[in-house]
Amino acid sequence: MTTPGLIDRLAAHRTLSAVPPHEMEWIATHGSLRSLDTGDVLTAKQGPVEGLHIVLSGHFSIHVDQGSGRRKISGNEDPFNRHG
Repeated sequence: MTTPGLIDRLAAHRTLSAVPPHEMEWIATHGSLRSLDTGDVLTAKQGPVEGLHIVLSGHFSIHVDQGSGRRKISGNEDPFNRHG
């Protein structure tokens, strides 16, 4: 994808629409575009988070392990809330 095409997609993103054009261009030129298949792991538990990830299309889920096994979390749920 060309940088202008990526900038257009970033600008259309609901959480990035207010980002100034020069910052959008910086993201597009310094970032990389990746495609993941169903079941791919973006960041493993034991690995570092490798940068900022912006989802341009598709869906993702977040799973955490709080010692009692893997649990899927979503939206506004706090993964560190041990009381609910």
